[in-house]
Amino acid sequence: GFFRTKHDGDRWWLVDPDGHPFFSVGPDCIEPHCNGPVENLETLFAWLPPRTGEFADAWSTAGSRGDFVSFSVVNLIRAFGNRWHDAWYELTEARLRHWGFNTIANWSEPHLGRRFSMPYVTGMGSFPTTQHRIFRDLPDVFSPEYASSAAKCAESLQETVDDPYLIGYFLTNEPNWAFGDYNLGEMVLNCPHPLETRERLVQFLSARYDGDIGRLAARWEFSARSWDQLREPNLDTEGLNEHAKQDLADFSPVIIEEYVRVPAQAAKRVDTNHLCLGLRWAWIASDAFFAGSRYCDVFSINCYQMKPDATEIAKTSQAAGLPVMIGEFHAGALDVGLPANALRGVENQAARGDFYRYYVESAAAIPELVGAHYFQYGDQPVLGRFDGECLNIGLVDVCHKPYHEMTDVVMKTHHTLYDVCSGRVPPVKVQPREMPREGFG
Repeated sequence: GFFRTKHDGDRWWLVDPDGHPFFSVGPDCIEPHCNGPVENLETLFAWLPPRTGEFADAWSTAGSRGDFVSFSVVNLIRAFGNRWHDAWYELTEARLRHWGFNTIANWSEPHLGRRFSMPYVTGMGSFPTTQHRIFRDLPDVFSPEYASSAAKCAESLQETVDDPYLIGYFLTNEPNWAFGDYNLGEMVLNCPHPLETRERLVQFLSARYDGDIGRLAARWEFSARSWDQLREPNLDTEGLNEHAKQDLADFSPVIIEEYVRVPAQAAKRVDTNHLCLGLRWAWIASDAFFAGSRYCDVFSINCYQMKPDATEIAKTSQAAGLPVMIGEFHAGALDVGLPANALRGVENQAARGDFYRYYVESAAAIPELVGAHYFQYGDQPVLGRFDGECLNIGLVDVCHKPYHEMTDVVMKTHHTLYDVCSGRVPPVKVQPREMPREGFG
């Protein structure tokens, strides 16, 4: 058997291969490397490991981003020598089980779930794209190129098709085009490139106005004599009236449904055994984001709040017609030397434990939620990762030492998790004091 979803009349559940209800909790980015860029930053370091010899495994190169070094790997090598990776596996598996996690979440080292015989989630290797895009990373979704790209991206799922420990796969994470409520139809007309989606928009508008361009022109107060004028790239939409903007906005869910449908169906053609866990939206900027939900098994969002809002989660689940999974949440503090706390800051490591309990128990009490994954297993580099983030958000530090003030509470949280899920025990009510965000965004 494989994981599936089920609504038992009271709440949504994931159901494990043995038929047991399952609420998914686990950290992501479980990997020994904590890479930070070095190129042009050499003078900021008091010491860098030699690039060859004993510490060679601590170095990596990320294309045009240059050289990276991982001091977390340096510290493993210092402690365990050339068997550092096997030692990390043993240490990490023991900790995850002792702390009561039941899931290896996204971004983690490949094959870790299979190696540890633990449930895990993964992501499709890459997300389909096209040469010409509508806006930011939004592809020309009606192009045959998009379908072809989706088929290639879905091939990455072949190697886990028969793995019973795999819960499911995310299609992507926080699409860049979806950080606001944008009029995507208007952006199709604005686009300077030829697009198949523009042709589909013209068909959409033609159907709405019974093929009469004169009716559209009158309604829009727009000097169009033929539908071909709307097919022209880089159309100036600055002076369009509200009727025109509404017609174009009504095309947004058509675009989004195709954006989801094509990769989701490509993935299902490769893997019918596992759950499609959605797109990990950063937030729901528009109800149009629910278009295409029927092609997924779970609706996923990242929720960086002090706790998930039960009313909003219920609305999300109802609109999507699916259970909801939280792909990321976290809190950090400034008491251990890192220069930034997190998207949510608290006072210290003990408060981070209190935050984790408050957040996870609040999540477990929401009937529409089937899981919440913590970002992330280890702290980020003090001088920043590839994008500069240097947050105290780990369960362990750069020396792989646990923050016991946090992990002790994490363990207690997991021991009563299913009592909270079932309603036998209420979630904790005391919210830890939130501190201002420092050193980040």
